[in-house]
Amino acid sequence: MRSKVLLRHSIYLSYPDLTPIAGVFVALTCLVLLLYYPLEPRRGLVLLSETPRVIGNVCFNVHTTSETVISLAADGRVSFATNNSTLQAAILEKIGTAHGITFTALQAGELGNLPYLSTSIGELPGILTSSAITHQALLSAQQNASLSSSQLTECVANAKAIAPILTGYPTSFFLAINAETNASKVMNLISMLRNQGVNHFYLLAHDN
Repeated sequence: MRSKVLLRHSIYLSYPDLTPIAGVFVALTCLVLLLYYPLEPRRGLVLLSETPRVIGNVCFNVHTTSETVISLAADGRVSFATNNSTLQAAILEKIGTAHGITFTALQAGELGNLPYLSTSIGELPGILTSSAITHQALLSAQQNASLSSSQLTECVANAKAIAPILTGYPTSFFLAINAETNASKVMNLISMLRNQGVNHFYLLAHDN
């Protein structure tokens, strides 16, 4: 059964020298949402087991029609994905168009099937033309890759703009942050989200 925890905090960090992500949770003093449940399929660079561990069994139901997952690894690498294949395809295709990239019909159809994006949008055509086995191998290779800050910003901005059109509701943002991530990297990500008008999000954690 899914377990969900909702904490009301602030995204203002009063102790910027805290390095463990656990310190971030303690120092936050405005509204932040914390939710933990198994992610199936995998939607980012960070495994659920790598996120902070939460002790407790307080459950809250949060209505959402689409989930946008941003993963932040301990070394600062980031990835982007959504759980709605149509939405993800629309976001990535629009970003590709903005960068002068034209996807074939076959490639465009596969954009929504990518588990997550952790490479430059310009690398997608090569990934999407590979076989299923090679495709998985390439995704595994992306464990050492990362979205640039500018491309992650583009992904977030387009997710906000396109989700209400395709689903009828704003997308909900989920952050999968490695528990060993330096606080400064976490706050940089939160600052980027705030600059895009994202002030409410879910922090993924696990309970076992």
